[in-house]
Amino acid sequence: MPDLENEKTLRKIADAFKELVATVNSQTADMEVAPVSRACSFVSPLFGCLGIAFKFAEMDYVAKVDDLAKASKSIATLNAMLDRDIEGNCVRKAGSHTRNLLRVKRGLDMVRILFEQIIATEGNSLKNPASKAYTQVFAPHHGWAIRKAVAAGMYALPTRAQLLKKLNEDEASARIQMQNYVAASGPVILYIDKLFLSRELGVDCLLREIRGPDIVQDWSRVDVRKWLVQGVGWMMRHSISKKDKRLTSKISLLLETAPGKMRVKMRMKHPGGQGMGKGRRNEEA
Repeated sequence: MPDLENEKTLRKIADAFKELVATVNSQTADMEVAPVSRACSFVSPLFGCLGIAFKFAEMDYVAKVDDLAKASKSIATLNAMLDRDIEGNCVRKAGSHTRNLLRVKRGLDMVRILFEQIIATEGNSLKNPASKAYTQVFAPHHGWAIRKAVAAGMYALPTRAQLLKKLNEDEASARIQMQNYVAASGPVILYIDKLFLSRELGVDCLLREIRGPDIVQDWSRVDVRKWLVQGVGWMMRHSISKKDKRLTSKISLLLETAPGKMRVKMRMKHPGGQGMGKGRRNEEA
């Protein structure tokens, strides 16, 4: 994770999106790829601060933002980028700039909703704000395994105070910058949505994303399984060391119903998981 000690990550994010929304509001200039990828790159450290529950988002988001940054060296605007993919008949292909822009947009939307929920709620827990953001943005596009792993990982989120410390912010300054991002990102996200809808990509590209129960379409199975195995192993260690019965029960359910080979790897990741998730199968046997 990047060292955020001397950085004001939330301010950098908010200021970058203020610049983007100024372009949107001008209604005269096309949005350029370079400033979009730059602004989006400032959001990347935030996913890392949220822990294992959003590790999948960090992996996916960072890779997609990097692709947009590379594309900006040869493609000037988002409009031109989408049109080039359409002409090349590669819009729906995994790894296309268009699909990567869609994934980045979802990441921005998730952060927007997360900030809205943090601003609107009291208390030190991030579980409800993060769960609502995940449910609205990512869950409809994820298969069973990822949804279950994320649900278990929600118990290992940092507290509100811990997140602000990682971001080098106090409550007052964080609230201001989060609100600034919410206000600026909304029009930017809407602008990107309109790029897809104006090209009649709404149904095919915005909604029909996932095929299969255990895999995000643009990831390899190795990537997804590696994240699940590592994540569940980490959660096992956390639940045992903290004697967290709620997290232990979540992990047990995940292991009990996971596909066979993945279940074995999850248990092998940590010796403390050997007895987890065996109850129902032993009873049935």
